[in-house]
Amino acid sequence: MEAFFSSIDLPNYDPDNWEITFSMLSRPCKSFNDIKKLIIFFSSIDYTSESSLLTLFSENNENLPKLDQKHYEEIVFPELVNIALELPKHFPCGKIISNDTHEKTEGFEKIFLTRRKIICLLSHMFLCTMSDKKTHLGSFKEWNSSELPSAKLYLKVLMIYFNRIITNNYEVDMNDEMVICHKSLSDEMIPIWANSNISLINSIKTNTSDIPGKFDEIEIDPSNKLIGFGKSGTAEEILFGCSPELCVLTLFCNSMSNKETILIKNVKKVIQHSGYGPFKVKYKHEIENWWKLSNQKVRCIIAMDASEFDHIDSLKNSLILQLQDNSIIRELNKAYCGFSWNQNFKNIKDIGIGFWGCGTFGGDKDIKFVIQWIAASQINTNNNMKLIIYTFNNIDYKQRIIRFIEKYKNSLVKDLWKLLKNYENYIINFNDNEEQILSLCTWVFKI
Repeated sequence: MEAFFSSIDLPNYDPDNWEITFSMLSRPCKSFNDIKKLIIFFSSIDYTSESSLLTLFSENNENLPKLDQKHYEEIVFPELVNIALELPKHFPCGKIISNDTHEKTEGFEKIFLTRRKIICLLSHMFLCTMSDKKTHLGSFKEWNSSELPSAKLYLKVLMIYFNRIITNNYEVDMNDEMVICHKSLSDEMIPIWANSNISLINSIKTNTSDIPGKFDEIEIDPSNKLIGFGKSGTAEEILFGCSPELCVLTLFCNSMSNKETILIKNVKKVIQHSGYGPFKVKYKHEIENWWKLSNQKVRCIIAMDASEFDHIDSLKNSLILQLQDNSIIRELNKAYCGFSWNQNFKNIKDIGIGFWGCGTFGGDKDIKFVIQWIAASQINTNNNMKLIIYTFNNIDYKQRIIRFIEKYKNSLVKDLWKLLKNYENYIINFNDNEEQILSLCTWVFKI
């Protein structure tokens, strides 16, 4: 089986390139201006006066600690450059994938990165010493150059991360490892959903106001096929921006197929947030608490991408496409692959689910909830899993989901499959000129 992980070329892969990079990084770094000159040299682009990089210390976020420019110039930036110079020590072959970092078995791969290696890679991404490729984001160039408030926030969070690791006032173990795992389902592992006699999970609770990401539950990254960060406010971009260590995944993760998911363990969370799209940092006084908790508890994130339906011209046509057998099976297999990571943990049995595949992906909230309920139930053969449904202050959605759960909590997986197919018939026969389409969880009470 072909390997899923493939490393971007690091700056020391080509000796001639490393000679230039080493020479530039070895120059005295005594001010923020020196850092800016390095980034401009390596990134080869111009930065506007309102860009994230040039406003790093002049603009403040009300819910973030103010960045002390003098402190960064005297302590953080010089040490950050020193760490960047350690690259050949940590990755002597110029690739992230090596016998020291990589483990592969049938249908399963792991990469292990110590915190020291992670900050070394992040320092090069910040300084833009690595080039972007078609399938990999090699630098924070789009953060540094963007004028978007979200990108400015992500860059400040990265600075807070650098400061905490470098000053080590929070007792960070630099040999502690982040583990990135890839799983691929074989055809033999996939259930026949229409015939499954597995009982549905009935241990479910809703959470109206919080954002997923508690340490005692598995967190879902509603990712793109090609996992990664960005400069706007999608769920995945916020997740990566609030947890900068995740960004190194763009250096070696390839695009996921329909039967693949990624698990990330032991990643630091720097800040919490509220909302998506327009979002804000949540609770300035809790930033230190999140960091301290991440020293004490293991954080588990599952990256799984959903199908895109945002290009469909009408609600009816979108729902028809989402309810086709191949569409449902694709989403069920993806969620099943993702939720099956739960079997690897003894102490974490809760899975936090939200609007996976909705929002920018254009998926229907009710259909996606039912799909996730089915997939999680198929895993829950020992009856020890709990679903936490995040409704993001959507009271109407919460109420109809609760009624739906109460109606079908004693049903089987195959019963919900049949229900989806019946709803498909309702949508196909729906007359656009006569009435409004009912959502799935409302429609079941009208039949």
